[in-house]
Amino acid sequence: MIIAGDPRQMPPSNNFERQGNAASEDDDTEEDMESILDECLGAGVPQINLDWHYRSRHESLITFSNVRYYQNRLVTFPAPDTRPSAVKWRRVDGVFAKGKERTNGAEAQAIVDEAVRLLRDPAFVDEQGRPLSLGIITMNIQQMKLVEDLLDRARSRYPAIERHFNPEATLEPVCVRNLETAQGDERDIILLGVSFGPTEPGGKTMSMNFGKLNPNGGWRRLNVAVTRARREMQVFTSFDPGMIDLTRTNADGVRDLKAFIEFAHRGKDAIASADRGHRAAMTRHSRRRSPRNFSDGAGRSCRR
Repeated sequence: MIIAGDPRQMPPSNNFERQGNAASEDDDTEEDMESILDECLGAGVPQINLDWHYRSRHESLITFSNVRYYQNRLVTFPAPDTRPSAVKWRRVDGVFAKGKERTNGAEAQAIVDEAVRLLRDPAFVDEQGRPLSLGIITMNIQQMKLVEDLLDRARSRYPAIERHFNPEATLEPVCVRNLETAQGDERDIILLGVSFGPTEPGGKTMSMNFGKLNPNGGWRRLNVAVTRARREMQVFTSFDPGMIDLTRTNADGVRDLKAFIEFAHRGKDAIASADRGHRAAMTRHSRRRSPRNFSDGAGRSCRR
């Protein structure tokens, strides 16, 4: 018996079949379900780690996950790209609409504008002159649908980009995904929109509810989202990373989101400071929590 998988990414889920509607997609009460892989790891089935990482053409595209989740075990192939980082942070003056809407119009428009700019650029080709591929990832279904609607309008306005969406004209047409559906996809360029943020213009505080990143296992969804790019990733947010207040949440996914945005903004230096802050936070939590609860959390982490 051979079972292949990654316990640091998402297990199989039937969330959408069970919930049956988009309105509850961000329900923070749902947890990742156990998989056959988890059962085998728990039973002590022998493991072999596959440590060569083949997707990223620039080491920075896997650096965050490699440090945060894989103990720096992943080995990347040398690349001719000499940029300091292929991960970029894009700050947008957007507002997140709460309630049923759950979208960020300004951020969605900024993502679509950047997508159109890339798709119309004659230089959007690889070394052999073939068109590069593009993917967009959002944090929830509502934002995904808004991006799709805005892309449809852009396709009508710029017919020349239609070939990038046609599966008969390209092996990897433009795709728009959310956290629950991004696993398994990869593209040359990924535009990642965080969507959540202040609910009024110029807001200095915001909710620490980041949808599917908040429940147990939310960090695995983030790990999926930030490892989809082969050549470049752009991260769009409507807030500065300092606005994520870790004293108001214990969610690992939210903690890691803040660290990833800081990494996109400042590069490798941000990872070291984030790790120091994480260790300090774990020390504080260990003093407040009962030994049993802290031990359970560490046990899960060790088993993975």
